[in-house]
Amino acid sequence: MAIPRARFGGIDIISKNMAASIEFYRAIGVDIPEDKVYVSDGAPQHVDLKFDGDVGFDIDSDTLTAGYDKGWSVGRTGVVVTFRTDSRDDVDALHDHMVGLGHASHLAPFDAFWGARFAVIEDPDGHLVSLMSPISEDGKA
Repeated sequence: MAIPRARFGGIDIISKNMAASIEFYRAIGVDIPEDKVYVSDGAPQHVDLKFDGDVGFDIDSDTLTAGYDKGWSVGRTGVVVTFRTDSRDDVDALHDHMVGLGHASHLAPFDAFWGARFAVIEDPDGHLVSLMSPISEDGKA
């Protein structure tokens, strides 16, 4: 079987102050409509923007990220580069291929609550790189 290929999917910024991050990116010129800001417990938790088709720019709260990534702690910030695969199986195959080449797995493949198969690996410098399948039609894993 051929090794799956991934394509650039976007950038995900993990923020410990979502309101300040949203204000910053709006001030710099990013159009962040209110309907793209997802609020939970009275506070913004996730911003989901798409540019030029499938390329995304997301901002996630540190608490949201720590909720599904046990390797993440509240108060930690960072940038995750996202790559998209063509299928759910491709996430597992590409993750396993990269780990087999000696790259660290930060988050093993799993069915995410937003409906995608998702994994995170580390590049040679320790930067986080996510692998994400298309989101299921029903939005469930």
